[in-house]
This record gives sequence, C-alpha cells and structure tokens, in this order.
Amino acid sequence: MLAEDDHDDVVIFVTALNDTKIPCDFRHAKDGEALFVELKKAVPNLLFLDIQMPCKDGLSCILEIRKNRKYDRMPVVMF
Repeated sequence: MLAEDDHDDVVIFVTALNDTKIPCDFRHAKDGEALFVELKKAVPNLLFLDIQMPCKDGLSCILEIRKNRKYDRMPVVMF
C-alpha cells in the first residue's frame, strides 16, 4: 500500500512497482485519513508512508498505527 498525496509520485511508484514484475495487490490512499479507511478494509503486507500529506501527516499516522496492536506486524517505510 502507498499513502501519498502527490499524483506524480504515485505514477512513479506504480511504474517502478510494475517494472519489478512482482505480483501484488496495489492499493493507494491519497492522504492520512484515506489511509485509515483503507487499513480498516485490510492490513497490507507493506506500507509506504509519505511524511508530508494533507489531513493527517505521516508522523501522525505512524503514531496512530503503532498504538494499534492489529498493525504490529505491518512494516512501514516512511519517506
């Protein structure tokens, strides 16, 4: 899953992901609030989290994520 508000960065990420040829179920959240809507649907195997996003920034998101035991095993890469 990618939490990223910049459309161009999303396109670059998806292009790079597709170039890996690794099969995956890609999901995207456009901001911190949308991220938690997506996390309620399913916990991703890996989360790429933008630090500077509108509504709820990445630092606020990671603090909330780490308070919830449901996400203990979910790796998060912040950028």
